[in-house]
Amino acid sequence: MKAPQRSFIFGPKNNSKHGNDPNDATGAFHVGMRIWNQLYGGSNGTVISHYFLNGEGLGPAKVQQGILDAMRQGSGGQYYDAICYFGHGTKNGLESAGWYGDKISNLTDAIDELGAADVKVLLYACSCAAPSGIANKMANNLQRWWQSGTEVHGHVSPGHTFANPQYRRFPNAGGEVGFTVAPPTKVGAWVKAITNQKNTLWARYPFMTAEEIEAEL
Repeated sequence: MKAPQRSFIFGPKNNSKHGNDPNDATGAFHVGMRIWNQLYGGSNGTVISHYFLNGEGLGPAKVQQGILDAMRQGSGGQYYDAICYFGHGTKNGLESAGWYGDKISNLTDAIDELGAADVKVLLYACSCAAPSGIANKMANNLQRWWQSGTEVHGHVSPGHTFANPQYRRFPNAGGEVGFTVAPPTKVGAWVKAITNQKNTLWARYPFMTAEEIEAEL
């Protein structure tokens, strides 16, 4: 496993009362961000965490600019190995941050500038990896780094921010549906591991080889 040495992670500061969950940020997104920090921060590396001000009347443009500013300021002249979003998502965008469609190029341009050639972009959000969705669009924007190992990961369906086993990774040279991450012979073990919120495989697998994932399962 090649663990990230420098990560930028971002998510909403405030609970949004989205759907039926009144504690979406503090009960899920912040939990994932803390786990990431525990794994890859401190003596293990550098994690830059940004909690953006959602639901305070700023509007998406100011929220997004704040995220981009924090990403640049936190880079310290070094490239990020991982860039992670924890928040609500849809097929078409990063919902909590209000980033949809072609406007996502503002984010992918910053990733192109500040990410390592093999940066892993991880969308811990609902449905971002649906066919022809925002994960695919982001990967296409970053396509000049495909051969170097740049990837965008996300969930194909609604579900928990990180404990949703339906992970896909892009690019997919054969189309717009992404590659299924779960090893085909260990699907049951994969589902059990990812849905167990005490298991950190969700945060480790993007930096593991297929053989390492299968061996752990």
